Amino acid sequence: MGVLAVLRVLALPLALIIAGLVAARMAREEDQRPKGWRDDSLAEWYRERDRLAEEERRRRAAALGLEQLEGSEREEERTERQERIGG
Repeated sequence: MGVLAVLRVLALPLALIIAGLVAARMAREEDQRPKGWRDDSLAEWYRERDRLAEEERRRRAAALGLEQLEGSEREEERTERQERIGG
């Protein structure tokens, strides 16, 4: 019983303090380290993809002899602003 009391009174709080110090040091080092990966969100890729798709639609419409596709008017009216929430 004496050994368990010593562990509970001394060793456990000491282990928790050491673990807290190690966690704080690791967090500080992580903040100082340069970021290896950055989320640029795929907005530019989406715009390029949409532009290519619109060119393909126009080419197909020209091949069919249509003036303008119905869907392209609605897409031009709708504009979206993409925002990234969070850090």
